[in-house]
Amino acid sequence: MAPAVITLPAPAQAAAVCRDTTANPSQRIAACGLIIEVYQGTPENLAIAYASRCAAYDANGQYAPAGADCDQAIALDPASADAFATHCKLNDDRGQYDAAIGDCDQSVKLDPNYATAFFNRGLIYDNQQQYDKSVADYGQAIALYPGFTKAYYHRGDAYLAAGRFDEAIPDLTQAIKLDPAYADAYIDRGNAYDGKGKRALAIADYGRALALDPDDPATLNNRCFDRAVLGQLQPALQDCNQSLKLRPGDDNTLDSRGFVYLKLKQPEAAIADYDAALAANPENPSSLYGRGLAKRLKKDQAGADADIAAAKKLDPGIDKVFAAWGVKGG
Repeated sequence: MAPAVITLPAPAQAAAVCRDTTANPSQRIAACGLIIEVYQGTPENLAIAYASRCAAYDANGQYAPAGADCDQAIALDPASADAFATHCKLNDDRGQYDAAIGDCDQSVKLDPNYATAFFNRGLIYDNQQQYDKSVADYGQAIALYPGFTKAYYHRGDAYLAAGRFDEAIPDLTQAIKLDPAYADAYIDRGNAYDGKGKRALAIADYGRALALDPDDPATLNNRCFDRAVLGQLQPALQDCNQSLKLRPGDDNTLDSRGFVYLKLKQPEAAIADYDAALAANPENPSSLYGRGLAKRLKKDQAGADADIAAAKKLDPGIDKVFAAWGVKGG
């Protein structure tokens, strides 16, 4: 019996897969390997293949071979802005932020019009919570490439983290316009609407995100809480129950469901959830205050006073927060 004939892809086909950032990382690794080990070529072409395989290994979480490939790419072509940008992203993923910034600085020095290098450096500044710097780099990436969806998303995310909700919303809206299936952009825009107190708009965005990813417990919790604030108590309860099914024992969701039960005038269920939330996070003023109000409904005045006092010690304005959520206490 004759051995099976193995047909390798043509060099151009292998190169296309190797450089395709949307391809499966394992397929990219294999394709780049063919370029490096079989087809080879000029040092510049080999540098591109090594840098591309570095990125694919990085995407797979294989940092050691990724580092070796990025080093080889830079050695073959020290003038490659792409190799330095790829190494920048890898060092960011490894938590080596100073080295990452140095790599991105070198990349933009070699090619001041390289949008990806500015974007990658923006990610590093994000990780360091240097939001003004990350916003500037994302802005430069967008100026160079106006269709850069992820740059719009991450700039919106940086604005959100900095509490600049009015600036976050247009960027996240643009990311959604460029990619209507961008679930994280809907979530972040929902969070920005929450920050502005526009809970109905937030609920709508959380719903769009959940249509794309129904099993996201954090988004289910967010929608649960907003629905509860707006008095949509049964849908809120369904959201919190589903969130806890996906992520049992989560103290944030237990706090949210405790709030739902509090508004439903079911103090025993509220106290049980608040007890469980406080077991995980004993200094959550929301859980303490909510439990105090639930105890008051049960005529446990001493327990209510103790919890409410403890909550106000942690957050003197917690009563005003609950009042804004539609629950008046004392």
